[in-house]
Amino acid sequence: MCGNHRPPAVSPAGPAAAPAPPAPPASAAPPGPAASNEVVGRVVWKFPIEPDARGNTPIYGEPLALGDAVVLAAMPGVVYAVDQRTGTLRWKVRPSEGSELNGDMVAIGNRLFVTTRKDGDAGESGVFAIDPP
Repeated sequence: MCGNHRPPAVSPAGPAAAPAPPAPPASAAPPGPAASNEVVGRVVWKFPIEPDARGNTPIYGEPLALGDAVVLAAMPGVVYAVDQRTGTLRWKVRPSEGSELNGDMVAIGNRLFVTTRKDGDAGESGVFAIDPP
């Protein structure tokens, strides 16, 4: 060692940790939507689903984006395509009369694939490929 220069002291526990960042002021709220009562979103449109013979309107699976439409499957076995900007019906199709939709839909390119199952003695179980109009 040269002159009066000494190496930094190291404690038995290892090198000193970096100082902690300063704490936010006590009046600061955490970030995010829960931080205030401010409304952070709004409903832009709503699309009503036609009820089945029993008055039920369940939607199967998650909506699917297909081009600029939102596609959803609902009882009683109907696939709906809704304009994603306006919520207006673009088209609908029932792949198999008397069948229920079963499982999630899949899109490959502009073709939609859905599965169906028999509803009691009616309909058929199968996979259907749908080309939008």
